[in-house]
Order: sequence, then C-alpha cells, then structure tokens
Amino acid sequence: MILAKIELNRADSHEGVILNWEGLIVEGTISNIFHVKSGIVYSPHLKTSSLEGVTSGQVLDLARMLQMPMSETAVRPQDLMGTDECFITNTTSEIIPVVMVDKNPIRNGKPSRITMTLHQAYKEEVPLCLMMQSS
Repeated sequence: MILAKIELNRADSHEGVILNWEGLIVEGTISNIFHVKSGIVYSPHLKTSSLEGVTSGQVLDLARMLQMPMSETAVRPQDLMGTDECFITNTTSEIIPVVMVDKNPIRNGKPSRITMTLHQAYKEEVPLCLMMQSS
C-alpha cells in the first residue's frame, strides 16, 4: 500500500486501485470501489477483495433496500473506463463520487443519479442506525 500511495502522489491522484494477481480490482488504497453501468450497481466480489469495508457493506444494504439492481462480480480496470457512474466508500469520507479515471472523465465528469441517491440514503440511514445501537 505504501508503494501505491507513492505512485498516487507522483501521478497527482487522490485514490488508486489495487489489483490482484489476475488483474482484477480488489479495492482502492483507502476505499472500496463501486461502479454503475446500465442502472446496475457493481462491486468487486468478496472472493477477489481483501477487505470487506463497513461502509461498503452499508451501501450494499442500502442498495438492496432501495431495490437497486446489484452485482458483486469480478471487476476489471477497463470496466471503470466505460462506466456510467463510479464511487468509492470508506468510513471517514463515506460515499465519494468518482468523476475521472486516469484523467478521463466518467460521463460528463459530474456525480450522477444513483451515486447521489445512495449518498443521500446513507446520510439519512446511518445516523438512525447509530442512534438505535446506542439505545
């Protein structure tokens, strides 16, 4: 991970992807990665991922609750190039829209509908879950 962060700094990038030995996306250096194509929310399958993130699990639960089509599958770097939307998750930053991959804009370079819907649902649901847990 340290070498990946050094490469990110050299490339003036905020986040990068970690690939497994098969060339499949495992995760980001500090995040889990999702993308949306034709209305389907994709995330790397846990079989290929080294980290089951807390926030990514909450996002998957929210997507199910909102009845969004989802697929946990093998994700290749080129899948992100032709995607409709992309976002990353981590506990500190929650849901972050990705608008550019390798200096190439995703769609119009602005956060899109499904990403923003999940972000809003996350903002509404997570405080309720935390209140219920502390009661």
